[in-house]
Amino acid sequence: MQTWSFRDEILRMTRQWYVVLAFIIVGGLLGYGGTYLFPAPCRVTADLYVGIDVIRVGEMAHVIPLAEHEPLNLDDYKNWQLKQVADVVSSEKVLAKTLESLRARDAYWNQLEIADFKALLDIYWYDAGTWQLEAIHPQAKYAAQAAEIWRNTGYAYIEELLVFAERATALDAELQSSNTSIGIVEERIASLEEGTVLEEAQAELSVLTAKREEILEEYHQAQDDSLGLSANLYLEPSTGHSQCERVRSTGTVTLASGAIGFLAWVLVAFLRARKKEDANAV
Repeated sequence: MQTWSFRDEILRMTRQWYVVLAFIIVGGLLGYGGTYLFPAPCRVTADLYVGIDVIRVGEMAHVIPLAEHEPLNLDDYKNWQLKQVADVVSSEKVLAKTLESLRARDAYWNQLEIADFKALLDIYWYDAGTWQLEAIHPQAKYAAQAAEIWRNTGYAYIEELLVFAERATALDAELQSSNTSIGIVEERIASLEEGTVLEEAQAELSVLTAKREEILEEYHQAQDDSLGLSANLYLEPSTGHSQCERVRSTGTVTLASGAIGFLAWVLVAFLRARKKEDANAV
């Protein structure tokens, strides 16, 4: 009785190499054709430069109370601010504005809801520098539209927030100046005796205190409107977008299909050997 031997199969394979090659070629051709019949989704990115002015960090102490965990050092502060930017760009408000702009440009986007649209997007960042806003869609045209308009919308919205951040910074400086003035007047009042001069100083203190309350209220409003961003951030969008990059390239699919073709030959050879072995056993 002749049993199956791996060594014998290797020898037979070397003699019938053309059969193995045929399996590999057919598998590769099927994969190659499949990439055109069922194209892989297209990946398009739009770049956004995000920088942070560390020289001005000392001026931004007023935003630190907005952090969930108080930054312990410059790196913590930087990472917190960059995370704020990423959260804003990926926020529901920015995505809704982006989808609204896309719908005005192409009727295709009317069929997508926010959740569907969000599933197409991703953002890649590690540190300050060039960030990539990615959109993946089966059609290159729609991937390009989504990536570019998302980048532009996010940039425009953050620029609006930074206007409030600049205002909060200016108001913080006014508050410090106001507190200094109030402190001076309070010291003067403490050294005065009853009389007209004391009454005038007390009246001045009342005016300064009322003014400080006005500044404080406006400051809190600007701080809330900035969503925790500080004025030391700097953003600059690139122009256009990247070319379509297929998530699965034609070459990769072809090679993988060729490998599957080889495995198919191995399976066929094994089944044939088992069949022969069973026949001999009978």
